Amino acid sequence: NNYLELNNSDPISIEFKNVDFTYHSRPNLRIINNMSLKINANKFLGIVGRSGAGKSTLMQLLLRFYRQESGTILINNQDTILLNPAEIRKLIAYVPQEASIFSGTIRSNIIFGNNEASDDEINEIIKITGIEEFAAKLHDGINAKIGERGVRLSGGQKQRIAIARALLRMPQILLLDEAMSALDTISEQKLLNAIKKIMKGKIIISIAHRISSIESADRILVIDKGIVAASGTHNDLSKNSEIYRNICREHS
Repeated sequence: NNYLELNNSDPISIEFKNVDFTYHSRPNLRIINNMSLKINANKFLGIVGRSGAGKSTLMQLLLRFYRQESGTILINNQDTILLNPAEIRKLIAYVPQEASIFSGTIRSNIIFGNNEASDDEINEIIKITGIEEFAAKLHDGINAKIGERGVRLSGGQKQRIAIARALLRMPQILLLDEAMSALDTISEQKLLNAIKKIMKGKIIISIAHRISSIESADRILVIDKGIVAASGTHNDLSKNSEIYRNICREHS
């Protein structure tokens, strides 16, 4: 495969140009419909929309798990089809709603993203993601065994571990797919503020399960039937977009 060399010198940017996508299993249902959007470095983009609107599919196209039917997806102004998917995935950390935790220790679950991380880096991530707080109550701290026959973790604790693992990879692009759904609003805000500090100068894209998780985004996209039905800040959309107001009511 003669892939292009990924251009890493510029600040990170993402662009979708007239992207169409349909799943083979549902050929009559266009999931992404002529979608165009651009996201520059140092931006936090929120995405909302009803179930099946195409939100998660956007993330999967960016990760090259699927290939768009038409249109172009660019990272740093380079067509992702010409880039090695493995190189693209090195830039991106993806955190789904269902946090994957395997048998091992809390620590081994976190460094799975980056075995080269120093103790200082690991300790900082553990602190800011709120893991230190609950690990301190365990007999072995972050060396406590989790997974099968290990300490049972709550949904929120698992999500914190998955986010810590993603952040430790030092990604250029962080994709959060309802990744804090098990946390209460206050914990979520605290964690989000920490994530924004670490991801300064980079890109965060967050699919929201509740509006509070993306209220502070630089821009929010309202996705409906595969198109961007509206876009703006939370305040803009609250005033001008009926579909956004409806989603706010449903997601509050």
